[in-house]
Amino acid sequence: MAAVLLCLCVEVLATSGTALAQTVGPTPAGAGIDAGSTDGGLSWGAILTAVLVVLLAGGVVGNLFASKRRRVARLSVYDAIQRRIDSEHDPSPDG
Repeated sequence: MAAVLLCLCVEVLATSGTALAQTVGPTPAGAGIDAGSTDGGLSWGAILTAVLVVLLAGGVVGNLFASKRRRVARLSVYDAIQRRIDSEHDPSPDG
């Protein structure tokens, strides 16, 4: 479902980006991105798809590192009681 919505968003944005580029005016001759051209320039859909893929990959990698964090050990009442019992019943040389 998310992939279908992603494709639809990319298509809508690519179409509106191409229309905007055609209505604004001529693009500079040295521009590397030429919306809607067939001479080897990148389309807006390809750029948006690449950006979305990079953001998704960054989220996945970030979650992998975030899930490896060590949790702070919580104090346990039962552990404290067990240590106290052990210390009271432990025969010490001081007597």
